[in-house]
Amino acid sequence: RAKVYGRRVELPAWREILADVVAGHYSDLDLAALVTACAGDRLDIAETIALTRAMIEVGERLTWSASPVVDKHCVGGLPGNRTTLIVVPIIAAAGLTIPKTSSRAITSPAGTA
Repeated sequence: RAKVYGRRVELPAWREILADVVAGHYSDLDLAALVTACAGDRLDIAETIALTRAMIEVGERLTWSASPVVDKHCVGGLPGNRTTLIVVPIIAAAGLTIPKTSSRAITSPAGTA
C-alpha cells in the first residue's frame, strides 16, 4: 500500500512484496495496483535499485559454465519481427553462450521475446 499512496519502498519491503508475489499471495488486482503505482517515473533511482536487488534475491538464478553469457533481448510488440531467429544462431556460431527462450504466445506490446 505504501507505493499506492506515494511513499517510498525500501529493500526489506521489496523483498517481502516479491516473496509474496512469487508465493502467489496477491490477487491480479493487487498486482495491477502495484504495477500502476510504480509505472512511469514513480520510482526514484534508489527504489529502482532496491527493487532490482530484491528481484535478484527472491528470484531463481540460473548459472552457466561458460563465460561470458550474452543475451539478445527485445521488448516485443513488433508483429513479424524475426531478428532473434537470425541473431541467436550467429552469436552461438561465434562461440558465445546465448541461452534463449521465446514464446510465440506473447502477443501484446508488453511482452518480451
